[in-house]
Amino acid sequence: MKSKIEIIGILVMVFILFVLIPLSFSIMKIFAQDITVYNFSSITNPSTTHIAWNGTDTGLPPSNLILLTENELKDVNYDKLDNSDNTRIFHFSGTASRYASQKFRFQISESSINKINVSWEGYGCFGGPSPGSCPGGYGVRLYIWNFTTSTWGIVGTHSSSGDNNITKAFTSTGDFINGSGDMFLLAESTTASTPPPYSSIWTDYVVVRVNYTTTDTT
Repeated sequence: MKSKIEIIGILVMVFILFVLIPLSFSIMKIFAQDITVYNFSSITNPSTTHIAWNGTDTGLPPSNLILLTENELKDVNYDKLDNSDNTRIFHFSGTASRYASQKFRFQISESSINKINVSWEGYGCFGGPSPGSCPGGYGVRLYIWNFTTSTWGIVGTHSSSGDNNITKAFTSTGDFINGSGDMFLLAESTTASTPPPYSSIWTDYVVVRVNYTTTDTT
């Protein structure tokens, strides 16, 4: 006959194999991590979800969420935003003392968000208004709208003479997504129009990645 110790050992092994291990896999499934990618692929004018605007403002950054001038992109420009392919949308300010800007609204549908990663690709230029050289130099800032303070918060900046990425991850997201799921980004040239030269802004691609916890019970 088997000793009590051997029997207890067998029972422990059975418990581990048939109870603990299946339970651990179930917990992993219930609390799995997932990522949703938001961009402007398949967006058309007028959009009721993600929206992009060309605009201008006298502030760097602007004082308000709504810019002094802003117009939703046409379909041809939405098509240029759908991926990173060096096909850019372009905007310039023909009014003195205004900065060329491009604003983006994303509608985020996830709850239990762990992290959002925002990324913008493009550049700012002091030149134009036609696409071409930038004799006045380069510079762009990317902002995110803070709903708690009602201000534009800096995400990053660069002064490259061509496309460059500004990217940042946020693990605390409550300030940046409102109750309707709206999140706003703003790319703004760092030099105001004289004009000439003109303040101008170019965007190749903008994307938001949302990392969240799922509750899969299947």
